[in-house]
Amino acid sequence: MKFFNKIFGLKSTPMTTTSTPSAAVSLQDEIPSDLLKDLFSDNEPPTKTTPTEIKTSRLQDFLKINYSTLGFGDGYENHSTDLLDRKISILKSEFRQIIDESIDNRKQEVFQLRNQLIETRGLSDRLVEQLELRIQELKEVISKLEREKELSVEDEGLVMNAVHQYQEGFLRGCKEWHEAKLFAQSTGLF
Repeated sequence: MKFFNKIFGLKSTPMTTTSTPSAAVSLQDEIPSDLLKDLFSDNEPPTKTTPTEIKTSRLQDFLKINYSTLGFGDGYENHSTDLLDRKISILKSEFRQIIDESIDNRKQEVFQLRNQLIETRGLSDRLVEQLELRIQELKEVISKLEREKELSVEDEGLVMNAVHQYQEGFLRGCKEWHEAKLFAQSTGLF
């Protein structure tokens, strides 16, 4: 500080403290400190965090669902084989719908890439080759998705993992309900 004072010619004046109470101090004196601690649960200053959202496809979201828990709830509440058959049918049809949407999205992307390929054909051989590779990759993905759709009709493929989980949960739910009912009857509760 003395260095800046010598350069700019400022004189240091002694700081005087005023004894006039400010509004913040008077409020703080009136509010108990333990109340302030209870009011604010986090004493740390806010930090900037950027959420990293990874975009997943609907197919991935469909396959990540815990169907065992869903089946357990349905089995415990409704314990009917008709409901089980309907829910399995709904699962399969939802899977096929998601597959159809995914195929349509891939076909649309192939169409757009083909248009780009036509526009860039004479400009860069490297870019043309990259576009052709991407189109080929998308065609392979489309054929895999179509195969999964066919397999779902035949009770095979990726959808069957969800179906088996749901069935297992449904049967566990039915069993729990029957055991609870037998226990309640044997104890005379109901």
